[in-house]
Amino acid sequence: MPNPITTIRPTGTFIAATVSLGYDVSRKTIEKLLLEAAESCSLRDAFVHVMELGDSSVNFIVRPWVATDDYWDVYWDVTREVKMAFDREGISIPFPQRDVHFYNERGLETEAIPPATPKPDRVEPARSETELSAHDDALDAPAEEEDG
Repeated sequence: MPNPITTIRPTGTFIAATVSLGYDVSRKTIEKLLLEAAESCSLRDAFVHVMELGDSSVNFIVRPWVATDDYWDVYWDVTREVKMAFDREGISIPFPQRDVHFYNERGLETEAIPPATPKPDRVEPARSETELSAHDDALDAPAEEEDG
């Protein structure tokens, strides 16, 4: 009995190009731009899906069909076209951000914090009695007149 099912396997594969975008960007806009990027590279059977809802972004994937021999050339072309489309539309790719909040649950009393002590502008070194006497004598001496 002959096999009633004929399997046809085209040579090729799907490219998986993923992009992470902010939650403020419209899903319909992104899907349209990603499909246009794939079509501009003459790719067929492309589809776009939301891949993941991340902490800082929505992650999309575009998967066009490509001949195996052309995989890397097309991969770079699609990546370039996606970037150019985002630039034209003013869409930026977010970077991870984190807000850190510190809470003091102990409750410090004001007496626990020592008052700030002012620092003198200049600290004079300690001098011996001989140094002090010589310094005072020099100050009391009459000024010499310059020859002129």
